[in-house]
Amino acid sequence: MSISIERAGLLCAVFALGGVGVWTQCAAPEPAAPGAATERGSPVRGRGRFGASASLGRRDGGAEPTDGGLEPELDERETTCWNVRVVDLQGSSHAALLLVAEEELDEEPLEGGFREELRTDDAGFAVVCTPFSTQLGVDAWTDEGPWGRSSVWVGPNPEDQDPPGDVRVVVFEPVALRGRVLDTDGAPLGGIPIHLAEYDGGDLSDAPSAGDSSLEISGRSDWVSAADGTFEIPLGRLGLWVVWAEDDEHPPSAAGPIAARPGETYDVELRLRRGAHFSATVVQGGAPVPGAFVRMSTRHESRAARTDADGRFDFASLVPEDRVRVTISAPGYVARSWTDLPMGEHTLELERGCELEIGIQLPPLLQTCLGRGPDRQTDSPIDVQVRQANGETGAIWIDDDREPIVLRDLAPGTAVVTIRAFGMSASVDAPLRSDAPNRVTVSLPLDPVQGVLRTTVDRAGLGDPSSEVSLSTQVLGRVYATEYLRGAARGCRVLEAGPHRVDAWLDGGFGDERVVEVRAGVVTDETLRLGVLPPPPPEDVVRLVLREPQSMCSPPITLTYTDQTLLVGGVEPGDHGLLPGDTLVAVGEARGDDLDGMDDERWGPPGTTVWIEARRPDGSVWRGRVARTRCE
Repeated sequence: MSISIERAGLLCAVFALGGVGVWTQCAAPEPAAPGAATERGSPVRGRGRFGASASLGRRDGGAEPTDGGLEPELDERETTCWNVRVVDLQGSSHAALLLVAEEELDEEPLEGGFREELRTDDAGFAVVCTPFSTQLGVDAWTDEGPWGRSSVWVGPNPEDQDPPGDVRVVVFEPVALRGRVLDTDGAPLGGIPIHLAEYDGGDLSDAPSAGDSSLEISGRSDWVSAADGTFEIPLGRLGLWVVWAEDDEHPPSAAGPIAARPGETYDVELRLRRGAHFSATVVQGGAPVPGAFVRMSTRHESRAARTDADGRFDFASLVPEDRVRVTISAPGYVARSWTDLPMGEHTLELERGCELEIGIQLPPLLQTCLGRGPDRQTDSPIDVQVRQANGETGAIWIDDDREPIVLRDLAPGTAVVTIRAFGMSASVDAPLRSDAPNRVTVSLPLDPVQGVLRTTVDRAGLGDPSSEVSLSTQVLGRVYATEYLRGAARGCRVLEAGPHRVDAWLDGGFGDERVVEVRAGVVTDETLRLGVLPPPPPEDVVRLVLREPQSMCSPPITLTYTDQTLLVGGVEPGDHGLLPGDTLVAVGEARGDDLDGMDDERWGPPGTTVWIEARRPDGSVWRGRVARTRCE
C-alpha cells in the first residue's frame, strides 16, 4: 500500500508494508505561511477557512485550487495552532514527515474533513493549525523508517479551556501483528473483523471492556481477515494490546497480551466457534407485543433490542454455554425479568399493566403557609414512593401537590404508596386492577403538638437574584432539612413546638441565623436578613508552618496487574531501557509478593532514582536505576 500526498507542486509518497509507512520522497520543509506560525509552546486560537473538498488545506488555512481553477466551497471554522514534537524511545528529537488527519491513514480525505502533510524541522518540531473541537490522528515517519502514532483531541480543556500544548509522537522500528482466523475445524475464515484494545489484565474469554482502540493503535479501525484467514496489522504505539475477532455469527476470540516492542513481529491464531442464538416471541394473552424494549445480558456481554411487528427478537453470536438474563418493558405492560434462561427459542409472556392516580392532601395549616394562589412558592420536594405487588419499587419527586400524579404500567395487586413532604410522611394501600380505574388519596396528618414554621429570606440586594440560598432548620444540633430557595421563595416546614435554630447562607460569605420559637397549631413567621457574617470569636490558635507541597514522582512506565505478574505496559521516552511486556521482579526493596504494596518504593522526590529489576520475555534479566520523572 502507498499513500500519496501532493503539496506545493511536489509529489511525496509514503510507502507501506502492511500499513507501516516509510517516507521516501519529499522535499525540504517549506517555511510556515503567514498567520500559521507561532512561538513554540504558545498555542493560539483564531478563525480560518477550510475547503470542503478532498484537496489538502494550506498552512494559511486556504485551499488549493481544483481542476479548472474553481475554488472549492469554503466554510468558516474556528482554528487553533499547536506544537508537535517527534522523539525516539530515548527521548532524542528526529526530523520527520507528519500526517495530521481526521480520517484513517489509508482513506481518501473526507469531504470537508481536515488532512494535512508537513515536515518538522531538524529538532523534530512543527506547528500545526487545525480546526478546533475535533479528534485527530498524528502520524510521524522518519527518513530512516521508524514510525509512530498519537492522537489528540483539539478542543476545550474542562480545566483551563486552552488548546493542547505539545503533542509528542514517539517513533520506533516498525512492529507488525500477523495472524490467521480459523474455525474450530481449522478452516480459514475470511472477512472477519479484527479489533485491537489495551490489555487491562483481565480475562480474555470475551471482548475487552475497554472497547475498540484499533484506530488509535494502528491508524485504521476496519481491519478484516483475507480470504485465507490471514491478517497483518502495524502497531503505531508501544504497549500491551489485545487482538480479537468476531462477527454476527461468531462470539469473540481473543489473544494477548501482545507486548508491542520495537522491530518485533507477533504471530497469533484466533479460532472462532459458531455462536448460539437467544430468540423469543413476546406475547400477552397469545397476541404479539411489538416495539417492546429488550435488554439481554450474559456473563460475557450485554445487548439491547426492540421486538419487531411480530413481537420477536433475536440475539446471535452468543457463547453457547452462557445463561441469559432478559428484561422486557413496553407501554401498557408490566416490566418483567427472567433469569438463568438457556440459549434457544422462547416465548415470554407479559402482563397488562395498571394505571394509578394519586392525590395528595396536605393539612390546612401547611396549605396556609404555602399559599393558595399563583404566588404559591416553595422549593421543598415531595417524595412519592410506590412498592408494587411484585416487589418492584419506584420513586418520583414532585414540587406541587395540587395536581394528581398518574403512574402507569404497575403490577396488578396491592401497592403501597408512601408520601414524604415537609417533615411528614404517610402510607396507604392501593388495590390495583388492569380492567378498572384506580385512584387513591394520601392525607398527610398534622400532630397536635406540631406547628408550621414559615421562613422568608430577605436578600438585602446581596448576590445574584437567581442564585440559591440554603435554608437549614435544626433542633439540638440535628439538621431536620436543608432547602435551596431561589428569588423571594419561602420555606415551610412542619416542626414540633419549641425552639429551633434556623440559618440561611448565600455564597460569598453572607448569611443570617437565629433561634425561633415554633408554636403548636399555628403558622410561625420568621424573616432572615442576609448580611456579612461577623468573624468568629477568637480562640487559642496553634500556628502551623506550612511548606510548599513537594511533587512525588514515579518511573515513566505504566504498570498492568495480572493474577500472577506485574507487567510493564506503556513506556515514556527515556534512557531507562524498559519496554512493554517486561515483568517486574523488584522495585527498590520490594520484590515477590511485596510488589503489591510497592508504592512506597516506587514514588519519591523528583530527580531521584529507584532500583528496578525486570525479566524480559526471552528470559533475560534487566537491572538498573530508573529516574523518577512522572510527577504529580
